[in-house]
Amino acid sequence: MQPETEPIKRQWIREIVNSKTFADIGGLGGSAVNEMVSTAVQAGASAATLVDVLPPEDPLWRDFEDRCARLEITGYQKLCADLEGEPLGPWDVVHSSGILYHAANPVHQVVRLRQACSQWLVFTSMVVPREIGGFDLGEGAAIFVPALKGATRQAFARHFESLGLAVEGVNTDCAAPWVVAPGVYNYGPWWWLFTTDFVESLLKIAGFAIVRREETWPGRAVSWLCRI
Repeated sequence: MQPETEPIKRQWIREIVNSKTFADIGGLGGSAVNEMVSTAVQAGASAATLVDVLPPEDPLWRDFEDRCARLEITGYQKLCADLEGEPLGPWDVVHSSGILYHAANPVHQVVRLRQACSQWLVFTSMVVPREIGGFDLGEGAAIFVPALKGATRQAFARHFESLGLAVEGVNTDCAAPWVVAPGVYNYGPWWWLFTTDFVESLLKIAGFAIVRREETWPGRAVSWLCRI
């Protein structure tokens, strides 16, 4: 996911994180510049942890450490883990961005986020509009990317090409199998295309109350501030 033009998420975190524990789940997100641990520490978090599925030897972890050093951020923790494994946390405030549509089981992911979060969730997901290329997705719709083909795939491919986005399985081919091994999913491609209504429904059934919603990357992504 690209950096947001308006860092509303950072504003939300600063407002709520003072004297609270904090975790950024999936915080490396292809680039350490998008991490929120430094923001939480600067805003007075009592503890801050970056959680990501990438192995310790991945260079993005070093990028994160270098970024914190430049910002004079210390005392943070690092955890190599994901929401598919053992339950995480809980932390008072959790931030998670850009991972839901990479997950084969989105309901499970959001329920695990609820387990990891005891007070606040700051959450971002890529979304698609309800109407694309003559296709009306309706309320609360989600598109299963591995099933896309023919005219439907072409319509979504044109949509993402107009936004300058390359999405595996839609307007580019997948570089690896969807399932790498039995029970091991490929987290690289987008498994799903969500409408805003669909994501909000997931958050609500998992037990989150939506406090604020902002379109944080025009036509592409929405952020939510949620409370338990």
